[in-house]
Amino acid sequence: MNKLVSPFSRFVLLTVLSLFGFVYALAQPTTLKIATEEDIKRDLQLSPCKNSDRLSAVESLFRDNGATDADVSIVDKKGTKNLVVIKKGSGAGIIVIGAHYDKVSDGCGVLDNWTGIVAIAHLYGTIREIETVKTIKFVAFDKEELGLIGSQAFTGTIAKEERAAYCSMVNLDSFGLAMPQVMENTSSPKLIDAARAFWTR
Repeated sequence: MNKLVSPFSRFVLLTVLSLFGFVYALAQPTTLKIATEEDIKRDLQLSPCKNSDRLSAVESLFRDNGATDADVSIVDKKGTKNLVVIKKGSGAGIIVIGAHYDKVSDGCGVLDNWTGIVAIAHLYGTIREIETVKTIKFVAFDKEELGLIGSQAFTGTIAKEERAAYCSMVNLDSFGLAMPQVMENTSSPKLIDAARAFWTR
């Protein structure tokens, strides 16, 4: 576990900073609530070893990072339960930041993908009180390991007339053992270029 914590906490910090390039923060406070290494270690150790226990653990993690009843919903569709936490923006456009919470049968699924869940929960905690133009939907997807079933169910809830409002989706999966990498074969070139430009300026 300790080998995971230090690079993972650096990743969360860098991701938080990079996120501002995508959400166009309007008003930034003088201090940001950024998770400490101790916070990350504690939350990684909370990874449930049974899939049946993971959804409630995800919800608890978001609530520990400030999510309220008004922010949190569980969307039950086609046998999946996706947790959606909304950080409302002041203008048009929606960004989805997601990670799957289910795991394979072996082990406790800390790396794949409790790391992604911890990352999005702390990202939410960092930006929840910052005014942003775009609305951000943090989504914990169910049944990724069974064939992306949860994410397909989520996209199925978006009405045709609402699709144009969705600007981008950032998926976080399996962090801590190496520097973050972009899966270029499944990513939008425009989003990759925007991230690269932001990180190198």
